[in-house]
Amino acid sequence: MVQQLLAAGAKRDFKDPEGHIPLQIAEKFHYEQLATALR
Repeated sequence: MVQQLLAAGAKRDFKDPEGHIPLQIAEKFHYEQLATALR
């Protein structure tokens, strides 16, 4: 799951010169995982 999101982010990175979208995807996934673990 993580690899799929990071791969999707890497592909989108080529379209986003500043590379912000992939980082946001990774952070969003990370915080969702933390929230799930803390429930």
